[in-house]
Amino acid sequence: MALKLLEGMKVIEIAAFMAAPMGGRILGEWGADVIKVEPPTGDSNRGIGLARHIYNGDQAGWDSINSCKRCITLDTRKPEGLAILKEMLKDCDVFLSHLRPKDSKKLGLDYESLSKINPKIICGNTSGYGTKGEWAPRGGFDAASYAARAGYDLDCPIKGDNPMIPYFGFGDIPTGTYLAMAVLAAYIEQQRTGKGQEVNVALMHAGMWSVGIPIVTAAYGDEYPTDPNSVLPLARPYMCSDEKAIALMGLQWHNSWPEFVHAFGMDEDLIAKWPDYQTALAASAEITPIITEVLANVTRDEAIEKLMTTDIPFDLCQHFADLQDDQQAWDAGFFQGIDYPSGKHIGIVKAPAIFSSGEAEFGPSGYPGEYTREVLKEYGFDDAKIDELREQGLVTEEDQWDKDQYNMEKLMAQAAAAKKKAE
Repeated sequence: MALKLLEGMKVIEIAAFMAAPMGGRILGEWGADVIKVEPPTGDSNRGIGLARHIYNGDQAGWDSINSCKRCITLDTRKPEGLAILKEMLKDCDVFLSHLRPKDSKKLGLDYESLSKINPKIICGNTSGYGTKGEWAPRGGFDAASYAARAGYDLDCPIKGDNPMIPYFGFGDIPTGTYLAMAVLAAYIEQQRTGKGQEVNVALMHAGMWSVGIPIVTAAYGDEYPTDPNSVLPLARPYMCSDEKAIALMGLQWHNSWPEFVHAFGMDEDLIAKWPDYQTALAASAEITPIITEVLANVTRDEAIEKLMTTDIPFDLCQHFADLQDDQQAWDAGFFQGIDYPSGKHIGIVKAPAIFSSGEAEFGPSGYPGEYTREVLKEYGFDDAKIDELREQGLVTEEDQWDKDQYNMEKLMAQAAAAKKKAE
């Protein structure tokens, strides 16, 4: 059965990209009525799939961020469209956006303006750098504001490696998750007091939160990026003979090291040579090559078989591509399976919480404007008025999204033609 935890909460979202929309996705998955307002041509982020090798009408990338929402279209660039949006905002609990302060104020979509027409409204915004300081007016993207600014690019790779290149949505998805958390806290207060407030979650702040411990330890001289020979030898990944990796987490060295030595048939004198955490850490550069050689002579399955006889915590090092076939993820309910036009059955990752009251269930998010008429009727617009809005180009009900703008084959051909012409 679908989750109804937030039944009765009404959310209106005009946010693009991924951070704020992920906040809406979580609220919708947990039972809120989330209305996503797109321009008549569709949200540009619908190209996430075509830009990441998803073709044939599938929209798994878009669904990962925008499932559990009712998508409508409204041209808010026109005064009439903006007026309709403001009319809708008079009757909602939460307004999600990623507008910069100067833009929201110019449009009259800032909290100060909206609270005058709806005192209970919660304005949940994402930003690059917060609401104060020199960088506050600037826009941000997660690869820069979250990953680069907060230290990931330089300090997550192994010492000596190139800076990390963040994957798609690296910082947007956690930032959107924190936005949902903050909105829910504000919603609890709203239910108690009847008053709303503004909530801002910055990409930079979210990035710092996730690395809060190394930020503190670095202030005391802890060095990053990490030298692989300076960590506890049983608390790191290793490659096996079949080019598959395994991650060990034997932090209780005095227990884990004897177990490892026995499980892999190693010389038992090694146990007494490095009996505790301190001696092992000091000798990391000497012990690590020994473990490396041991695991390089067994397949990962063979290593797992031996490790299963111990209490040493470990796990598989997987590629993103491996997760769709990870049975534990399916058995535990981490995925929502969706059948797509290409014939693929794809698991869309659910919000990371399992509730005893029910399971989240959802399907494809649909096309731009699919719920336009239904939603506008709920706000008092009759069929004649909606037809008039359609004729004026303010709303759409059919899928008018221009997929060609993200057709990678077409774009590559255009680039090749332009290059040839320039030559």
